[in-house]
This record gives sequence, C-alpha cells and structure tokens, in this order.
Amino acid sequence: MAQSEKQRKNAIASREIDAREEVARYDMAFGIASIARPLKKGSVRTAFIKKQGWNGGVICIRGITPDDHDLGVLLAFIVLAEQQRPERQQGREVAELLLPTKQTNAAADMDVVTVAITYAAVRQILGLKSDSGTNNAAIWQSLCNLATIVIDAQADGKIALTHLIRPSRGTANETLTVTLSYRLTRALLGEGSYGAVDMKAFRALPGGATRILFVWFCSWFGGSHGNRRVGLNKLVEIVWGEPTTRMVVNDIKNRRRAVRKSLASIQYQSGHWRFDIGVNDNIIVKRIAA
Repeated sequence: MAQSEKQRKNAIASREIDAREEVARYDMAFGIASIARPLKKGSVRTAFIKKQGWNGGVICIRGITPDDHDLGVLLAFIVLAEQQRPERQQGREVAELLLPTKQTNAAADMDVVTVAITYAAVRQILGLKSDSGTNNAAIWQSLCNLATIVIDAQADGKIALTHLIRPSRGTANETLTVTLSYRLTRALLGEGSYGAVDMKAFRALPGGATRILFVWFCSWFGGSHGNRRVGLNKLVEIVWGEPTTRMVVNDIKNRRRAVRKSLASIQYQSGHWRFDIGVNDNIIVKRIAA
C-alpha cells in the first residue's frame, strides 16, 4: 500500500510539473495517427477515416479533417485540464459524449474529465494576445470541428465508442466547457501512453506542416530520447495523409521542401531535437534529454 501511495504522489507531482511547464500530455496512439492537415484558410473540410493499430487492437478515427489550429486548441485544453485538475466522471454521465452501439460500450464506464475555462485562458496557451474580433470565433469553430471526430477502439472483443470531445458555451459566451474523452483523459492522468508536447515550442513554430510534424515527433518518441530513423517521403505522407505514389510530381517536390523547412524550424526553436538528412533522404531524428 505504501508503494502504491508513493506512486500516486509521484504521478500527481509529475502532472503538476507538466501543467506548470505547459506540456500537453497527448494520447500517443492518436498522435501517431496524425489526422491534422495543413489546410489553407477557407479550404473545404472533407471527411476522413484513419485506422491505427494499438496494443493488440485497432483504433478507428473518423470525422471532419482538422487543421493545425484545431490541433493547437485541443492541446491547449489538455494543458488547461492539467492545470485545473478536474474531478473524474464516467463517460455515461456526460450527455452526447458517447455514441449508440448494439454492443456494450466500454467507454461508458471509463473516466473522463470536464474543464470550464475562458477564451482568454485558451488564447494565452496559443500565444494569442487578444480576441481581435476573430480569435474567439476561431477557437469555438475548432472545438466544433474536433467534436465531429469519433473514436472507435476495439480489442479483445470489446468496443469503446466516443466522440473525441464534448464542448459547450456558457451563457455569457465567455466560458467554455469541454469534456475530454476517455483516451485523452487517460493520457492526461498518466494512465495511458502519451507524447509530451511542449506548447511553448508549439506556439513558437510556424503554422501548418511544421506544427503537425512537431506533434507527431513528440507522439512517436513518447517519453523516450535517443536516435530514430525515418524517410523524408514518410514524413510527407504523415503530414498530408496520402501515399507519395498518389501525389503529382510538383506536389511531392513542394511538400518535401516544406518538410525540410519544418525540420529546420523545429531544430531552431527547440533545443531538444536534431535532424540529419543522410543517404537516400533517410533522416536521423535525435531527441535530447533536458
């Protein structure tokens, strides 16, 4: 019992450190799936479906394609949830979070958390100094986009079916209330695998492909450090969500250039990443411990 209590206190202390440092604990499986895309302003959002193998099961993610702003808003809410330390609920207690299914929905018995915060708190995490008449609307639109995303996790004959988040607005239109699904909650509490995303570095990076790549690298490494290898074309596929064999030559050329610029930006803005492009465009990725 003493060891269990010690582990609990260590977990709380670790979470409090991440909260102070604005480090978002992002569900690793979700981060590796990399569903955000570098969409141009005003682009028509299309539906997507992505499957990710995980721990002997399969996680199917579907919804309206998010962009890097949507991703940033989600990460900001994770940090704010860490800072607020809300009480746990069960999925079944939150209206419209779960989806109907003929099978028993395992997500109904899983813990979720709900946070109530202001637009100003979200803007601060994202590095937005003021509302400027559009920032609040963009944050709310990102929450609406994220709310379309559904997670269907299946393993060992069980199914857990839930929306990614469940958002709502307060009567004064200044307060936002968001419930994080069980997978986001488990990562936040340190009870599931997660990638540690430094939001100070995230907001210093250019929007688009660079931020998407940064979050993927954080998810890919999780809590590990050291060297790994990945191909340049693989990174292109991770960011744009389709095989390079289906891309036209000019798109491949431009996207490879964008990835190279992104790697340079991540290395410059963060002292924890190094990238060396070697033979046949194989990239050695090095994450350096703090």
